[in-house]
Amino acid sequence: MEAADLNAAFGPKEVIIESGDTSIVCFMNQGGESFGGPLVLSGEFQFITDFTVLDMDADGDRDIVVADTDQGKVYQLINAGSFIFGALEVIAEVGSRITDLQIADINGDGDDDLIYCSMNSAEIGWIENEGNGDFALPEGYSVSNGLPDQIRAADLNDDDILDLLYLDIGLDEIFYLQNTGPVFSDPESIWSGTEGLEDFEIADIDMDGDLDIALCSRYQSKIIWIEQENGTFATSHLLDDSAYSVDQLEIADFDQDGDPDVVATSRSSNFSKWYLNDGTGDYGVGGTPPPTNGKFPWVLRAADFSSDGSVDILYADDRMVYMAVNDGTGGFDALPVITPEIPYPGQLTDSDVNDDSFNDILVGGFFELNWLENEENSSYGVSNLGVLGYSSLTVGVDAGDVDQDGDTDICYSVNNGSRMLINDGEENFELEFTMTDPGSYMGTAFNDLDGDGDLDLILNHNTTIRIKENLGGGVLGPWEDVVTDVDKLISLHLADIDGDGDDDLIVGDVFPIMLSTYENLGGLEFGPQQAWLQESTGPRDIDLADVDGDGDQDILCLTDPSLSPVASILYYENDGEGNYFDSHLITCGINNPWCLDSGDFDQDGDEDIAIGAVSNLVLLYNNGSAGFAQKVLSNENYQIQDILASDRDGDGDLDLILARSLLGFVSYFENHLNEGCMDPDACNYDPNAIVDTGCCYNSCGCTDPQALNFDEAATCDNGSCQYIVGCTDPLASNYDPDATFDDGSCIIESGCAILGAENYDPDAACNDGSCGFLLHGIVFYDENENGVMDDDEYGIAQHEVSLLQSNQTYLTNSNGLFYSNATGSNDYTYEVQAHPLFPFYTTPSSLDFSADQDNWNQEIFFGLSNETPLAEISAELFAEFSEYPCDSLVIHDLCIQNLGNNQINTDIALTIDELYQEFIAIDPIDSLMGGVIHFSLDSLNPGENACFSFYLSTPTAEFLGDTLTIFYSVTAYSSDVEVATLTGDFHQELTCAYDPNDKQVFPEGYTEQHYV
Repeated sequence: MEAADLNAAFGPKEVIIESGDTSIVCFMNQGGESFGGPLVLSGEFQFITDFTVLDMDADGDRDIVVADTDQGKVYQLINAGSFIFGALEVIAEVGSRITDLQIADINGDGDDDLIYCSMNSAEIGWIENEGNGDFALPEGYSVSNGLPDQIRAADLNDDDILDLLYLDIGLDEIFYLQNTGPVFSDPESIWSGTEGLEDFEIADIDMDGDLDIALCSRYQSKIIWIEQENGTFATSHLLDDSAYSVDQLEIADFDQDGDPDVVATSRSSNFSKWYLNDGTGDYGVGGTPPPTNGKFPWVLRAADFSSDGSVDILYADDRMVYMAVNDGTGGFDALPVITPEIPYPGQLTDSDVNDDSFNDILVGGFFELNWLENEENSSYGVSNLGVLGYSSLTVGVDAGDVDQDGDTDICYSVNNGSRMLINDGEENFELEFTMTDPGSYMGTAFNDLDGDGDLDLILNHNTTIRIKENLGGGVLGPWEDVVTDVDKLISLHLADIDGDGDDDLIVGDVFPIMLSTYENLGGLEFGPQQAWLQESTGPRDIDLADVDGDGDQDILCLTDPSLSPVASILYYENDGEGNYFDSHLITCGINNPWCLDSGDFDQDGDEDIAIGAVSNLVLLYNNGSAGFAQKVLSNENYQIQDILASDRDGDGDLDLILARSLLGFVSYFENHLNEGCMDPDACNYDPNAIVDTGCCYNSCGCTDPQALNFDEAATCDNGSCQYIVGCTDPLASNYDPDATFDDGSCIIESGCAILGAENYDPDAACNDGSCGFLLHGIVFYDENENGVMDDDEYGIAQHEVSLLQSNQTYLTNSNGLFYSNATGSNDYTYEVQAHPLFPFYTTPSSLDFSADQDNWNQEIFFGLSNETPLAEISAELFAEFSEYPCDSLVIHDLCIQNLGNNQINTDIALTIDELYQEFIAIDPIDSLMGGVIHFSLDSLNPGENACFSFYLSTPTAEFLGDTLTIFYSVTAYSSDVEVATLTGDFHQELTCAYDPNDKQVFPEGYTEQHYV
């Protein structure tokens, strides 16, 4: 955070802050104690580590220099006047993250150079300003075994040349480098022995004509100053030894008595004190209450903001900027915060609440409803209109003159009721409860639905849409349910979509997924639901706009990013009669979009779209034919909950108001349309400009590096840039890699875009959630417990695996394999069930997959293991028939199942009854000796069941009634070691199955007519 006058060389100081690690933001000083903004000057950084303000090009105004983590790059933002800054330009690259960046005239040539330190590379250095905004290459000095964290420049040896000092937080030492002209001397330690050093400042504390050093120790909760005596720093003076966790210092003459005082704060506690210098370096504790008012300042600065000659204190925590105003004697009055904190702002509505011809903003969030009063077009005063109660969340707000008394009333809904604020004409509001029954409320609005000239009240009650008719003068009738076939209604709009002169209902419904319209039939009667949504996910936000320029209201739809792998922006085309048969994809290339609003931002006669996302702010410019070119306004992590297009400054164009939920404040982007140079003699004279920016130049040309005729020498763009026009979106099917200017012609196909899906469409650029997947998986015995299925390891048969999203259960086959069809979800979780014989998992027992992960479904593995090998087998012999026919070939099966937890081989011996006429093998046998058949079943996996099949020829009819017996024995081996044995027998009576009522005793077989 810095304080500087950005509009002139001398004047009230603006507050410039780094916001969200990626942006430089300004709050404009409007009189010392009033600030407008925030105004984003640039939002294109990767991660800002420090910045400073100086006049780089000697044109009389302050420019901004920013240090970014990207290769330790240093950027310049050249001030063009009127809070407009040029494009980012790299002026240096030190190769590693800069931890401190300061300005100082190191070589005494009259312009400010840059000094820096880099903790990661253990380096300090300086960058020479060669004038006119040009900088030499960095001159770095390596610091052995050090962690340089802060750097300062001061003339310690009184030779009229600035030397360097830096704080090493690893060694807890302050080092000094003497400036000998072209080079610096080696670092010399001038103070050590104080553990936990965090900050230091330089000033002539004892007023003896040389510079001393003040420093603080967070570890020791101590503030001291080191006196310079004959060029050495040996004597320390205790200023405070109870400064709890102190880690920041600022030095200034707060009481205007001519000597340096000290203010100190802590980032981790509410410690805050200022210390009054008596002129000799002796300090007493001053300033009560503490100047930071009990906050935990992350940044501390001292500057004169009120232009009264006394130094004020500026401080900021992680979300807010505050100021303490000096009364001239060192007494500080805490002011309201410069950035008003609003608990989780989420709903925005613009209305001229106080009838002063400027749009105010109504902000609904958690706990509060706030009115941001537009004060003279440039800043907002915050008025709390109501405390909603614990856990209450504003889900809808609107404004209008409901009682027809000439002022603006307000209606709003929260998650547990609906309320109305009646304006008494003097901006005092009386609360009326319009709906007090419990339930989920999702929106509210004023509209003259019955066309009688007064505003009725519409409420979305989650599962119904209700209306209170205005009976005149603000007297509202009872609630009437006009729509009852909705559920989890998330957005409600009113517009004349069928051209009959009255407003119809347009609603977005999440459960079920639906975009619906209801025709206004008059008399507060509405037609049946017409459902139009053709996507697989519900609408997160909708808006009405004439996207295709045919004179009717189309529906803009943002699909819910929480219900789809990739959210899409599309529009439903109105056929002129309120029907929306056709939808058109605009883009799916915006990450996690959350809200949208529309308007003609460039005033070219068509409707553009503003998208608020979690991580950026995007404008989609309409080319007049419903083709859109995308422009990212900022990549700052905004957490945008709602976005509103409104003419904030009264200049005739639409600005953007943003509700930034997690950051806790409302900010805006100003539209600079029709602003420019109004000097006819300048080369960048704009005859269409109606607001003079003061940015006029004599050397003009094309300043866009992407243009074909880019002119490096040009200082101002004159609109002469030439481009290769085409589609610049790589996701589009007509992407032109040579195009440098997007003409909005991109064609983006949607479908299944996930490689590996059964219905994968290689031409689809946007995934629409329709992908279906065939998954191959295996459950295996992981003998060496390395989580990998090795060549000698095997699958576990007859084991359950569940797909949690669909509550489906799959059973592995004899090789441990299972197959699954997965569809209709974003994420899939497969879980292998517990196995009593394999109680240990060598892979995770559940595996999560995302549907946008290419080829995730090729094959998945679940590894199981055991602590003690278990050998157990079962065997059973089956015959083809439940009763034996005579003199027939009957199929028999002997089935063996491995009930243990290791793979086994088996040897089987089969002894058959001598009455059988013949044995015929179906599966190969090992031997047949003395009526005993030997065969084997090898490599039986745990759980696997295998069968040996053979024929037996049954006896003839003279053995009718005899019982035949088969004996079998099974021996199991693991690694050639016998681990289990089992014996059993099979018994079957020879029934011959003849008809007992027939006199024929000896049927001949199946062909004989009396055989049953």
